[in-house]
Amino acid sequence: RLGSLVLLGCGSLIAILCLVLWGAQASLFQLLGADRALLALIRSYWTPQLLAAWTMALLYFGYSLFRAHGDTRLPGKMLGLTSLINLLLDPLLIFGIGPWPGLGLPGAAWATVIAMGSGLLLMGQRLRHSGWLSKGGLAAEARRSAGPFAGIAGPAMIGQMMPPLAAMLATSIVATL
Repeated sequence: RLGSLVLLGCGSLIAILCLVLWGAQASLFQLLGADRALLALIRSYWTPQLLAAWTMALLYFGYSLFRAHGDTRLPGKMLGLTSLINLLLDPLLIFGIGPWPGLGLPGAAWATVIAMGSGLLLMGQRLRHSGWLSKGGLAAEARRSAGPFAGIAGPAMIGQMMPPLAAMLATSIVATL
């Protein structure tokens, strides 16, 4: 039940964050110094990139369930497989091949969506057969686990947020130069 809550709760939270970022894209990138021409390029890339971020987050949350149950091999293999798929699809979707034109910058994001989505499908199959997920008793589990979960997850999430926040600050400084 706790694994189900993690996937549902965190997946929903990341989806909400992606929707907020999608809605605020113009404002955010203008604050970083983007002009109209650059905003048009960003707009074509931003939607698939946020979708890629959501699928990647779900995949990593699923990996954590396997690790919590002692299976470290599957997440490692899946990470390698999804990285390989992404590596193979990037040039095809960015530059195209034969009669199929490339998508340019958005092609990189779509390659990540396809790679991570493939990994998510495979991981979902394994999770479904693992017995580690539950549909019942989720509300009671949420009430019972909220305090201990927040005590562990809160500091961990803050620690995980520091590198992206630092990168965002550095990007904003460089963008103004």
